[in-house]
Amino acid sequence: MLEGVPKFAGMIDLNKHDSNFYDLSQVFYQKLDEDTNMSVDSFGSMQTSNGGGSVAMSIDNSSVGSNDSHTRILNHQGLRRRTTDNYSVQQSVNRRGRVTHALSDDALAQALMDSNSPTEGLENFDEWTIDLRNLNMGEAFAQGAFGKLYRGTYNGEDVAIKILERPENDQGRAQVMEQQFQQEVMMLATLKHPNIVRFIGACRKPMLWCIVTEYAKGGSVRQFLTKRQNRSVPLKLAVKQALDVARGMAYVHELGLIHRDLKSDNLLIFADKSIKIADFGVARIEVQTEGMTPETGTYRWMAPEMIQHRPYTQKVDVYSFGIVLWELITGMLPFQNMTAVQAAFAVVNKGVRPIVPHDCLPVLREIMNRCWDANPDIRPPFAEVVRMLENAEMEIMTTVRKARFSRRSRVVEKRKRLSTNKNFNFCSFEFKILANLSSEVGAEKRGISTEVGIGDFIWPSPSDEIPFWKKDFPSWGVNPEVPAEIGKDSDPMHIIHVTAEMAPIAKVGGLGDVVTGLARACSSRGHTVDIMLPFYECIQKQQINDLALITTYDSYHDGTWVLTNAYRGVVSGVPVILIEPSNQFFKGQYVYGGSYNELEAYLFFSRACLEWMQVTATQPDIIHVHEWQTGALPLLYWDMYHYLSLKKPRIVLTIHNMEHYGECRYVFVYLGSKEQLNKSGLDGSIYATMDKAIDDRTISHNPERLSLLKGGIVYSNATVFLHRYRRETLCTGWLASLIRRDKYFGILNGIDTTLWNPATDIFLPAKFNAHKPEGKKLCKYYVQKGLGLASEGTLNVNHVADIPFKAPLVVCITRLVPQKGLHLISHAIKHVEELHNQGPCIRILLMFSEELSHMLYAAADMVLVPSMYEPCGLAQMIGMRYGAVPIVRKTGGLADTVFDVDDQSNHDRANGFVFEGIDEGSLDWALDRAFAHYREKPDEWNGISRRVMEMDNSWNNTAGKYVEVYDSIRKVLDFNVVPCSSQLYILLDVSPKISENSWMMQADLGALYLKSRRLLRYLIWRE
Repeated sequence: MLEGVPKFAGMIDLNKHDSNFYDLSQVFYQKLDEDTNMSVDSFGSMQTSNGGGSVAMSIDNSSVGSNDSHTRILNHQGLRRRTTDNYSVQQSVNRRGRVTHALSDDALAQALMDSNSPTEGLENFDEWTIDLRNLNMGEAFAQGAFGKLYRGTYNGEDVAIKILERPENDQGRAQVMEQQFQQEVMMLATLKHPNIVRFIGACRKPMLWCIVTEYAKGGSVRQFLTKRQNRSVPLKLAVKQALDVARGMAYVHELGLIHRDLKSDNLLIFADKSIKIADFGVARIEVQTEGMTPETGTYRWMAPEMIQHRPYTQKVDVYSFGIVLWELITGMLPFQNMTAVQAAFAVVNKGVRPIVPHDCLPVLREIMNRCWDANPDIRPPFAEVVRMLENAEMEIMTTVRKARFSRRSRVVEKRKRLSTNKNFNFCSFEFKILANLSSEVGAEKRGISTEVGIGDFIWPSPSDEIPFWKKDFPSWGVNPEVPAEIGKDSDPMHIIHVTAEMAPIAKVGGLGDVVTGLARACSSRGHTVDIMLPFYECIQKQQINDLALITTYDSYHDGTWVLTNAYRGVVSGVPVILIEPSNQFFKGQYVYGGSYNELEAYLFFSRACLEWMQVTATQPDIIHVHEWQTGALPLLYWDMYHYLSLKKPRIVLTIHNMEHYGECRYVFVYLGSKEQLNKSGLDGSIYATMDKAIDDRTISHNPERLSLLKGGIVYSNATVFLHRYRRETLCTGWLASLIRRDKYFGILNGIDTTLWNPATDIFLPAKFNAHKPEGKKLCKYYVQKGLGLASEGTLNVNHVADIPFKAPLVVCITRLVPQKGLHLISHAIKHVEELHNQGPCIRILLMFSEELSHMLYAAADMVLVPSMYEPCGLAQMIGMRYGAVPIVRKTGGLADTVFDVDDQSNHDRANGFVFEGIDEGSLDWALDRAFAHYREKPDEWNGISRRVMEMDNSWNNTAGKYVEVYDSIRKVLDFNVVPCSSQLYILLDVSPKISENSWMMQADLGALYLKSRRLLRYLIWRE
């Protein structure tokens, strides 16, 4: 016996017709004695010889836990010699722990269909009892130790029929199988998810059990990989299928269940290449771990704690998933050169894991290493695995996009590579890109144009198993526009953004996109740009290039100095500095919503960023803060750090949404509560005035509160809003009497025109641009088919331009919040129906999908944005990028980007339809005009669509305006830069003794006293 491993657990599959054992000699059990030699070949089969005879026994995918003999194989029983003329799954050795099959091959199916044999109910699941009169049996396509799988039909639907035979001479085994049957019926009847095999029904008969599920035409993942002869699948498909498994398992775990036998044999491939999880016979509800059944599963995929009979949790499924992901990436059987038992020994005693290909994507490598870690606590939950895989999918798409080149050069490169490189690596991106060119090369040989990129089109349907926006589309497109050259600014600056979000590593909304886009644009103009953000626990480290710890220092919080790490890396070409405190701040699975106090965490972060700059003697020209989360930084800077050593920086605040103020306590509200601002070292009462940081909405309330956003506005050297939103807030908002106009700037945001580009968009079934717009019609027809909307005639992909669409497609993509004008959206649905009798042609999707968003923008003739207020608005700019004419309410950024086609004063800029009121009649007026233009002036409409596609809403111009703001405030003389009278300079706790090693504020305390006109409350010191 192998030391440290449970007793032999590899079940010999005597029923595997393609195994050597089945074909050899008719002797299927043989005792291993002293004259027997045993070896393991490279396919995981055990070869034995005795005298002149030999036999090969396949134990590759041996299952454990479904049969008592699985733990007592070969060497614990004297296996006797037995021969048979027609051995099948229905005939086996009659011994303890084995099934005695009384039925022949044909009789098993016949017994199920025998009308004279009564059908028994399913107790609590009687509604799932199948009507055998509607069941048609086909041929068997798989078999195991206890039964067979047949293909058939039920009520006209293709189904898989699993028949298990009840053992006659082993009541204990029969009872266990009955429990497993009930368990699987309960699980399948309960689980309803796109990535879990669909349950049709089941039934009992006196000698057998039957379970019917939907039929998977592609077989199992293991069968699929075996047919490919251990060749890896395309990386994009592998990640997509891994996502299917992870999403299905996340659902299973959310219900408190454990699969316990997750492996490639139990993952079924359907016609659209999606994967569904099957075989819940050994699954169970997660209870106290001490009571979990040990050694259930399959050794090659089994977690170490299960092999060792230790308590386990849902994390055993995560371990198995890591092995499955490795299979999908490499195409190979795990531990291929070992028997199942040898694999178990290696996993437990030697910590062996499958070898990850050296060129595997870092994010995929990280997932596998974490999933199969020996410590279950390190293994991520499936919800996190899903997010990591989605990031990997996006990285793949981004890499493909960046690697795209002209059609001719691609063909030349393909031929060159295929002639010189015969051995492709498992995770080679270049191989994946070039493989996609085969259809294009063939089309070129036939003289067919491929510039629209439509390929072999299959029109979708709402009944498709996979959503139409999730399908794979051609990765090449029309020739994209060449971006304009951006010149370098003559006076480069050092700019540090301090922010709570950054795309793509910590993106929640538009803030992350703006920060990354602006930083990249300024960097391209020759400026040195860094981004500082918290090192959230949920950030995927593999998304950060060259990540390294650069500084360890202390930063103050609530009377103590907190050990803090600063890391440097590169994301999307921009240097990032990540702040990681040693306390619990920023721990959790998401950017926001952790178990810590967010306000206190961002107060700490704001000070920690300034502390890092002081410790490292970093003197940027500009510190650019964003939103309320970093609103305290200007206060901290001007009332503390500017008087220490950070003399050079000036502060810019950009407000993306005035809806969030950052409310903060500054008095002791009730026993046990603490002044929140005090925890950062500032006395909140100093700022509790109308001209500083008091939250106007809480005046005369008990208690009054501060607003970090207002404090940031007052104490920053410049505040940036969207252009019109600036005028609106200055004229009518609470800023009207608060702020000097000369420090308040209005700048439009931009969009990432590389990501949002219909000429190269990987989410579209056809690519297009202003000069070749035919693909837009094809996208519209595709979406209509996918959503089940009425389409006009049959579209010929070779004559797309000849198809007139009589009805426009109106799209509204928005959050369901009052700000977005919900009452107007609801009315628009009814009015569009009246305008074109489109009742059956209206769809409402309460969901979010990045892929679907791209496709809807591409298909839309009009994009509706009826917001009550909109600081910027990206939807109208993205819609225009894809040729959708905007219909917007005149407010904020919408008014700055959309100009009415009937407004003669803006005739040269006319690009949409604008209304001003907040009533339904105003919206009706805009919709009526838009529909009339579409129907009555098609040529003019097409001209507007092409014009909006050519508009430059990129970051190029926007970044230049930000640079002007930066330049205007950094050249102001020092004695004029303080935006508000400083009133608190000394902080921390009073100490009766100050040691010689303590450091004191580098400022004249008397001068500070004269400036502040206040008694100094604290003396800053530090051991």
